[in-house]
Amino acid sequence: MVHHRQPPRSRADRRDRPPPQAPSPAIFRPYLGGERTPHNDATLRASFTNIGHQTTRADLTQAILEGVAFSLRDCTDALAASGTTITQATVIGGGARSQIWLQILASALNLELHRLENADHTVAQGAARLARLALTREDPATICTKPHRAETIPPNPPLPPPTPKP
Repeated sequence: MVHHRQPPRSRADRRDRPPPQAPSPAIFRPYLGGERTPHNDATLRASFTNIGHQTTRADLTQAILEGVAFSLRDCTDALAASGTTITQATVIGGGARSQIWLQILASALNLELHRLENADHTVAQGAARLARLALTREDPATICTKPHRAETIPPNPPLPPPTPKP
C-alpha cells in the first residue's frame, strides 16, 4: 500500500478560516518592483483598489494571492498569443503546501496543477541530481527519474480577471 504524505498545512490554510469565496472584493496589483514580463515596465508599482471600511484582513490576503496569480496569467496569456499553449503545470516548493493558494492559482490560470510528492524538496533534489551527474557521469535516465504526483488540482471555477469598480 502506498501512503502519500500530505504536505504540512500553510498558515493560509488554517482550519479556523473558511476557504475564500472568489474573487476577493479587493484587488491587488503585485508590482512591488516594476514588471518585466510581459509588460516590461519598471515603473509599475503595487496597489490595492476596491477597499473600504468593510474590507477584512482575509479579503486583502486573498487579493494578494489572486493578484500574484493573475500576474502569472498575464504571462500565460502572452505565451498563448505567441502560439504556445499551456494545458497543465506542476507546482513545487513551499507554496505547494497551501491548498488555498493552489486552488486560486489553478482557477486564475484555468489550468490543472499537479502537486508532486515531497513538493517542497524537489528543487533541492533536482540540484543534488545535477551535481551527482556532473561528478559521476552516470546515465541521466537512471538518476533523473520522473517524480510522482501526489494530487491534481483542477480549476474550480475559472476566475475572471479582476475589474475595478468605478
